Amino acid sequence: MNKTVIYTISTCPACIQLKKDLTAKRIKFDEKQVDSNQAWLDEALNYGDIVPMIVYEDGRVEVNPTGKIG
Repeated sequence: MNKTVIYTISTCPACIQLKKDLTAKRIKFDEKQVDSNQAWLDEALNYGDIVPMIVYEDGRVEVNPTGKIG
């Protein structure tokens, strides 16, 4: 993995907030919206089953780092 990846759902408020937070911190990321791509959903399920989810370059995984529901 070459870059931090976030798994999101397009209408998820917590996902939208995570993108804003990462952008404000100038953390570069690739976004994979699991509601628009079955392969990305299958990939995300290898790490967990709650979005938003961050998979960092070093392999660490954070599930729902915003703590928000929605």
